Amino acid sequence: MTPSILPPATSLQLRKHRHASALSTTPLKGDNADDYTTPVYIDGQGPFSLNVDTGSALVGVAGNETIGCDLFYDSSACDGGPIKVVYGSGFWSGVVCEATVTLGAYNVTNYKFGAYQKQKAMTTCERTPEEDATSPRHMTQPHNYMQGIVGLTAGEVGLTAGSPPLLDVLFATHADVDPVFGLQCCGFDRGRGGGGALDVGGFDARRFYGAIQWVPITKRPYWAVRATSIRFGAADVLPADVAAIDAYADGTDQSIVDSGTSGLVLPKRAFDAAVATLSAAAPDVPRAFWKGEACVDASKLDLSSLPELTVSLATEGDDVVLTMPACRYVNRVPKTSYCAAEAPPRKEDAYFFSVGPIEEGRNVILGQSLFESYYVAHDMGASPRVGFAPIRGCDADGCGVPAGSRFEVLGSRWAVVAALVCLPLGAYLRWRRNRRRDYAAVESSSV
Repeated sequence: MTPSILPPATSLQLRKHRHASALSTTPLKGDNADDYTTPVYIDGQGPFSLNVDTGSALVGVAGNETIGCDLFYDSSACDGGPIKVVYGSGFWSGVVCEATVTLGAYNVTNYKFGAYQKQKAMTTCERTPEEDATSPRHMTQPHNYMQGIVGLTAGEVGLTAGSPPLLDVLFATHADVDPVFGLQCCGFDRGRGGGGALDVGGFDARRFYGAIQWVPITKRPYWAVRATSIRFGAADVLPADVAAIDAYADGTDQSIVDSGTSGLVLPKRAFDAAVATLSAAAPDVPRAFWKGEACVDASKLDLSSLPELTVSLATEGDDVVLTMPACRYVNRVPKTSYCAAEAPPRKEDAYFFSVGPIEEGRNVILGQSLFESYYVAHDMGASPRVGFAPIRGCDADGCGVPAGSRFEVLGSRWAVVAALVCLPLGAYLRWRRNRRRDYAAVESSSV
């Protein structure tokens, strides 16, 4: 989500000589049908489940009981002045507060953030907001509450509440923390939401396969990249005049990597070309499905008939090529959740098309479809960059990782065979060694 108001320029000098071992991890909860949230404490209160949004620079949280959240930050004593932020999907307005914000192992003191007094489509709490009686019922999600937002842009963007983005301040005030973070966003797991992790200060190699492929940021403060090609199967749908642009005439970034956007957003010509290709591959699917206006029962759409999505991103050398199976841009929604305007319960799970259009001359937005396929690494250092490695540790939804990724770190076919033989043997030897160590520990503790 990207605010529509630009702030005065603010600079913050980051310290050097950070220590890579200062890794802090917080869990993620959610999936493409909802949003991904992570726990954040404010002055020791919480944890608040805040939407992890790399397209925003703000921290905002429900600030009174009228928002509909049973857990909210009491903003009655806040005196930082009014604030209002408008997003593509809704808005929130309220008051600026100042407190200690805690993300994982790190505190950020005297941090200024927004407390919601009114909002639309910005929370998924227990109740419909009192000021927004027209809010759709699917904005209440008893299995995945979202009580606000935590912005993770590559720099200051849009409207802030008076403090730079949270991670800018965190890295500036914790000299031993590398200015990097990574997101592992796990998709829907046939009956419950996905999970994952937010790594701050480093990258946990258990969450991805192989090496991270890095792409330079074309223009801060967004995680902006240059997409050279977007293909559905063999059909390249990205117009050549859009692919050649680093940024539009008004300075808007051509493509951004944004965890706060569901699915994928394409310029209208690209979207129309994609729909033409996909509807030809699945001719029995109603037109309303491709418009995002309706869902189809899972039994009525064979995802194997739909092509793989490929996105090519420009670097100084060869393009970084990212692939996503059809089950990442056509999302499975559990029968217990809303799907488009269809209320639960339904007889079976449904599919929803998570690619959408935007007016011509606007961004390509690489959203949660990409994040559910790749571990996405972010480097906020002197030369900002964003990196991708096939996601690991969350294949339970049956969608899996891009083809060939699972064993790429093992090398050749013989390496795979060797691994299948050696891994059980190694596990047995570790068990024997740990067993001896456990015995020694018992003996020592009894003295």
